[in-house]
Amino acid sequence: MLVPMTIPGIVVLEDNPRATGFHGSGETVDRTVVAPDDSGTACGEPPGLAVENLSAATAVDTQPTALGGGRFRVTMGTQGGVARLVVTACGHTAPRAVSSSAPRRHRAAGARANGC
Repeated sequence: MLVPMTIPGIVVLEDNPRATGFHGSGETVDRTVVAPDDSGTACGEPPGLAVENLSAATAVDTQPTALGGGRFRVTMGTQGGVARLVVTACGHTAPRAVSSSAPRRHRAAGARANGC
């Protein structure tokens, strides 16, 4: 028998079950937000989203697209790096890291410059 489980805070799920969490330049990534309200039941409030690149590189486009039903899409930028995705819903806030790998030619050039 399945027993209901209370989930504290926010869970941000990647919609693609085969995804590894690493994404290439220009790739779009759909995610779903699951957040409980104060009573512990699923909250239907649309999530608030903010993206901040953590370096001068554009790892992730800073304008996520709301898809409805707690879903949203982010687009990986043209440069490798890490961004902070902050999701807010039903009185809870959850920061998450999102990483984007550089296009192959940039990785190879960087490796040569570093003597690899």
